[in-house]
Amino acid sequence: EQGDSSRTSKRRGVKKRVTFASLVTERRYRKPAAIACGLNVAQQLCGINLVVYFAPRVLNELGFRPSVAIGFVCAIGVLQLVVGSKIGAVIDTYGRRPVALGGIAGLAAGLAMLATSS
Repeated sequence: EQGDSSRTSKRRGVKKRVTFASLVTERRYRKPAAIACGLNVAQQLCGINLVVYFAPRVLNELGFRPSVAIGFVCAIGVLQLVVGSKIGAVIDTYGRRPVALGGIAGLAAGLAMLATSS
């Protein structure tokens, strides 16, 4: 069924539950699982976690009190949780490719601003 967000696959009219083990043991799931894991690794290597990790220190050096700097970082974390929980609906509406390309453009713009902010 299209639009069904459950973790099942339709095969010969029977729904079969997709398990974590099947991502490794069943050949048809290996490539999509490898691509998904690779994208997550690439996301982590982009450096956003490093920016968030050092944000309180940078904000403190810019003159913010430590409690305010940590408050900003906590707000960023909450925002990431909220947006992360809603992104599925956006992907369902616009499709994976446009959302991914928009994310890449936003990431490039953010990294460019970081690179030129010194």
